[in-house]
Amino acid sequence: MAIEFRSSKMAIQSGQQARSGVPLVVLLSVVVVVLGLTMPRFIYVGDAVSIRMTTIRLLSAGEISVPAEVARAFGERGQYFFEHPRTRCWYSKYGVLNTFLFAPPLLVEQMCVGDLKYFADMTEEEQLFRCLLLNVWNIAVAIVFCTCLYRTARLFSARPNAAAQFVLLVMFGTFLWHYVRAQTVELFQITLFTAAFFHLLKAERCGFTDSGRRDSVAALLFVGLLALSKLIYAVTLPFFISSMIIGVLIRHGPATLADRAVVVYRELRIELGTALSCLGVLGFANWYRFGAPWVTGYQQFARESTLFTVGVEGFVGYLVDPQKSVFLYFPILLLAMSCIRRIRAEHRLSYGTAWACFIACYVVNASFVNWRGDWCYGPRYLIFALPVLSLPIALEVSDGIGKKRARTIGLAMLLVFSMATINNPFSIHGAGFFSAFRAEEAFTQLNDPEIADYFKQPHWVINRELRRYLMKNGSFKPRDLALSRQPEWDAPQLDRLLVSVPYGNFYWLYAVH
Repeated sequence: MAIEFRSSKMAIQSGQQARSGVPLVVLLSVVVVVLGLTMPRFIYVGDAVSIRMTTIRLLSAGEISVPAEVARAFGERGQYFFEHPRTRCWYSKYGVLNTFLFAPPLLVEQMCVGDLKYFADMTEEEQLFRCLLLNVWNIAVAIVFCTCLYRTARLFSARPNAAAQFVLLVMFGTFLWHYVRAQTVELFQITLFTAAFFHLLKAERCGFTDSGRRDSVAALLFVGLLALSKLIYAVTLPFFISSMIIGVLIRHGPATLADRAVVVYRELRIELGTALSCLGVLGFANWYRFGAPWVTGYQQFARESTLFTVGVEGFVGYLVDPQKSVFLYFPILLLAMSCIRRIRAEHRLSYGTAWACFIACYVVNASFVNWRGDWCYGPRYLIFALPVLSLPIALEVSDGIGKKRARTIGLAMLLVFSMATINNPFSIHGAGFFSAFRAEEAFTQLNDPEIADYFKQPHWVINRELRRYLMKNGSFKPRDLALSRQPEWDAPQLDRLLVSVPYGNFYWLYAVH
């Protein structure tokens, strides 16, 4: 009888696990289909292109520096590449890990076509093929991210269906979709931080004991990788190790300061060693590329040689700016903040750590001289932690069974808002990644305040009117203002500039023709 009971219990548990895996399969299927159908045909230029130049050198020559003539021709001095003061080699000023993260798609390209070319030297057909490989790589990374976020939500006590709904809402109800499509580094950063939080959450559930040591070490390693992808994220490492220290001290109860130090060393010596090792690797990477562990790589770029500035513009801008507001481009964060009360006690330390990391990066980035991060869409500097901070929504969806209809209507309204604005398929995803910025460039010589104010609107507004003008279904206000106030302007020349703005950014609709 006992054997039969255990067998039936195991069968029930196996059935429950199988059923709990169905939402994840459906979730990933939806993500792959949507991203596959909407993949872009343009390559996201700028930072990511310069990083992939170092990847090409890595795969072709076994080194991560680029030739001096190539670096000098790509942007202003120090804008993308840093000249080592002693070796005179040129290195990407961005995190060294990114060079390796772009290796898989470029390795496939190398196997298919032979020698790898820099983006500027490629034909249109070659660019389309590279774009396809980068798109597929993005989808693969998105699968990893979605799986990690789903498992994090489940660990956060969300039910399987609720966890899947939450991940879909994060993916397609926020400006994250834009950076999942763009072949740049933000998706890597989001995935690494989510993985670090997942393991921190698992370690917290084990009370930061020996049984959770593997997860606590993994959390710190992922934070170290995050810092290697972008130096600023090194500020998150102290918060992760501090949360572990607090967790250990809470478990051991009151003691003298000396006793606490002994307990922390005894319980967390491996974690402390891991954190110091991460800092050591980060310092070595900076020394190898820039000449000293404390050199950031930004000093040679004139506009950012002084990284920080005094003022409140960035602090306010990240809240209310039409192009950079966190709450406008990631609207579910407000909903998550209203659901914080649902977080269970055993998750509060880890969740508080995520908020501490976010606030620290918010303060640093808001003080940055280029806090806007332009050219870019939305507050990209802060996107790394936003999915994790939104986890209370998964609990809200899991609970309140009697409010299912209201919850469904609310989530549907959020998705409708997203598709009408931040993820508009025509004026955001259908436009080139930098269409609004390129349109603005056509009017920079005019220095007209009204035109300047026009281009401060959200990009979905600007791109919508630009699209109507390009399709001859309407006018473009900046063009009308420019020609009315400056009659000497060459209208055909202005029209040629506007027509050259990239549009039609869907791979399957345009690249196949």
